[in-house]
Amino acid sequence: MKSLFGTYTYTWWQIGLLKVLLVAIGLMIGAFASGFIQSIFWPLLALSVVIYVVIMWQTFRPGSPTRQARSD
Repeated sequence: MKSLFGTYTYTWWQIGLLKVLLVAIGLMIGAFASGFIQSIFWPLLALSVVIYVVIMWQTFRPGSPTRQARSD
């Protein structure tokens, strides 16, 4: 049975296209539901800051897989 969540490697331009897609979707949702989004702006901002801090902590903590020793 093939695993649903496999290991994938994307090129830089594929990631760039994904980011452009996500920005476009976000703009469309924001234009469609601007009144609702304005009413929950501060909770969304707080949630974004919390997620950012968690990701940065995971990235820069000692022993993180993203902090491997330099091989220079």
